[in-house]
Parts: sequence; C-alpha cells; structure tokens
Amino acid sequence: MATELTKTQWIEILLNRELTIELDLSIFQALYSFEDHKAYASQIGVILGYKGKRRCGQLNLEIGRYAKRIAKYYDIGFTERSNRK
Repeated sequence: MATELTKTQWIEILLNRELTIELDLSIFQALYSFEDHKAYASQIGVILGYKGKRRCGQLNLEIGRYAKRIAKYYDIGFTERSNRK
C-alpha cells in the first residue's frame, strides 16, 4: 500500500477526469492565488461562491471526496488524525 504520490502520479491525477473534476481544479486555482499557496478553507469557499456561516464545510467535504477517489485509485491508506489535525 502506497503512502505518498510521485510528481508523475499527481500529473496523472490532474489529467484523469474520473478523479479530478472541474470543482477540484477550481479549488486548486483558488488556492494557488494566495500568497505561498496557503489559505483557509473558508477563504477558498468565498472565492468559489459558497454561502452561509460555515463556507468551509462544503469545501472540506469535497476535499474529502477527492482524497477518497485518489486513495481508492492508488490504494493509499489514510493516516489517523491526531489533535483534530
């Protein structure tokens, strides 16, 4: 079982329309627009037009779905969360 993806695998992922949908690409584009390519989910949610108090909730769900698609395709095991991180 793999634990890390190579640069080549990431290129394959980004080009694979079964793994990477338009929303995923929009998330990456929004993230790339921030300094050092770091942002809170709520900041990206604003760019993507999410409404409500917890804009990050919808985004976090999509990131989770994306990660699961990738993990299934590449047989990657998730690590346990510690301290809610």
